[in-house]
Amino acid sequence: MRLRKIVLLACMVGVFHIFAGTALGQEPPKAFPVREFWQAFEKDRQKAEKDLVGQYLHFTGVVVDKGMSIYMTPNVMLSEAPGGPIYLICVLPRSDTGTLSEYKNGDRVTMTGRVHHSKSGGGVVIKECKRATPQ
Repeated sequence: MRLRKIVLLACMVGVFHIFAGTALGQEPPKAFPVREFWQAFEKDRQKAEKDLVGQYLHFTGVVVDKGMSIYMTPNVMLSEAPGGPIYLICVLPRSDTGTLSEYKNGDRVTMTGRVHHSKSGGGVVIKECKRATPQ
């Protein structure tokens, strides 16, 4: 079990380094599958928050819901499959409220954003989200 955690974290760190390299003109970033990323928080929330909060990363998943939060920010919820549990809550900038109609349930999307925190018993919140793939 400990080895599995180490391998998962190593993969996550590797993806971050790939993302950072893109800013230097290297190969394009790879995206975390939303369930794998969520599992890192479920397995060791403190370590995942220490290592990942504040990082800008890419995520790939399926849109399962969208709407406005209680803070009046647009958000898109992602899972690994249509109708699946919510693993990531992608909070878009308020100025992108009009783009919510572009997200359809069942669409596979890649999003980029800043890891904010995880909700106990819920999804990981990603802020400053933008769609990273063409529509």
